[in-house]
Amino acid sequence: MNLANRNTTTNVLVYSVNSLCFLAMNKALNNEQIEGLFKQVLNVVTIISTADLKNEATQQANADKAKADAERAKAEAEKEKADAEEKKNKAEAEKNKEAANKAITTSTI
Repeated sequence: MNLANRNTTTNVLVYSVNSLCFLAMNKALNNEQIEGLFKQVLNVVTIISTADLKNEATQQANADKAKADAERAKAEAEKEKADAEEKKNKAEAEKNKEAANKAITTSTI
C-alpha cells in the first residue's frame, strides 16, 4: 500500500519512530532501550534504502536498454524499408529501360 506517495523506507521510518515515541512517553522502555531500538530502525531503513536505490538503478538501466533496443529496431526497419524502395526503383528503372530499348528496336524495324 502506498500511503500519501510514501515509499517503503519512509513508512518504516515513520511508523517505527512513532511507536518508539509512544513507548518512551509511556515509560515502557528506558533511554538505553529506546536508543538501541532507534539505532536498529536506522540500520533497517539504511538497508531498505540501499536496496531501493539498487532496484531503481537496475530498473533505469533496463529502461534505457529497452529504449535503445527499440530505437535500433526502428532504425533497422527504416533501413530495410529504404533498401526495399531502392530495389523497387532499380527494378522499375530496369523495366523502363528494357521497354524503351524494345520500343526503339521495334520502331527501327
